[in-house]
Amino acid sequence: MVLLDSLLGHEILGMPLKEKEYWKLPGVARDAFTLVNRGRNYLFLGKDHLLMIANSWFSETYKRFYYRDIQAIVLTKTMTGKIYNSVYGGTAAFFGILMAIGVGFWGWREVGIVVTAIFMGIFVMILLINTLLGATCVTTLQTAVHTERLPSLGRLRSARKALHLIQAKVEEVQGAMDASIIDAHHDLVFSTISVTAHPKGWRSNDSRRHENGRSHEILSFLFLADAVISAIHVIFPHISLTVLEVALAASLIGVMIWTIAHQVHTDLPKGVQCVVWVALAYIYISLMWIVAAKPIDPKYWSFAYHIFSAIGSSVLGCVGLALVYSWRRQYARRTHTPFPE
Repeated sequence: MVLLDSLLGHEILGMPLKEKEYWKLPGVARDAFTLVNRGRNYLFLGKDHLLMIANSWFSETYKRFYYRDIQAIVLTKTMTGKIYNSVYGGTAAFFGILMAIGVGFWGWREVGIVVTAIFMGIFVMILLINTLLGATCVTTLQTAVHTERLPSLGRLRSARKALHLIQAKVEEVQGAMDASIIDAHHDLVFSTISVTAHPKGWRSNDSRRHENGRSHEILSFLFLADAVISAIHVIFPHISLTVLEVALAASLIGVMIWTIAHQVHTDLPKGVQCVVWVALAYIYISLMWIVAAKPIDPKYWSFAYHIFSAIGSSVLGCVGLALVYSWRRQYARRTHTPFPE
């Protein structure tokens, strides 16, 4: 018993145990669309500072925010989670409709039913997980010199828990706030120096992450490739081109999900972001065309569909590339950085 006490207590063979320096706060940086972690981005409470660790691929960065320097932490509720839930629900409904049409009109058997049911189940599961995680938000920390976004506090529930812990530490250093200020800004913002300088709903533009549009560029090139394949299919229809189109369609959907996740809370222009949503609607229309029109004359259906695909994909690809390159030039001129990045 004495040995166990020495191992679990403050001494091990006469040497004192090292006191714990950091405590992990709730929350983790997670893409609201894909529900996966963007590398590793966590917040830790230290004795005299807040530590943010960001790990991406093979690099790791550390940022410290001393409690004495924190002026305000702003928590802004966003509609991002609801928007993505509508995408999940719409996609699940599409596969459900596709399965019903396949069974009722096309005489699908076990294989077709199982495949569509799997896809529908995946999106329903993601919808449920995203709903259970709660509302999304943007959390920014302000000091005297700059404003920093805290990516790990992207869900309202975990962000509120973390803010209560951070507030206690800041008040130990800077003193407690007046009760009237706390009541006026409950669950939105706490500030130990000046709340009036940052009124309710205040949000700095600096909290937006810079994005150079690399994923948008890849998506545009994939659409151009789809346009070329569709044009060839109009002139020389072959089963190998059909297989290539299916593989390219799967790549387009995957890259589109990646692109939507990457453009959230970034400084990308609205035009660049809108192209992605237009592309998503275009893919939905293409899939509905396949579902509704295939029982008609196969030759006419194939010719009309590939003409539509060649024109639509080429327009999306060219417009997407033009907007991305225009954005990079504007950013390079504004920040005096070389182009392209």
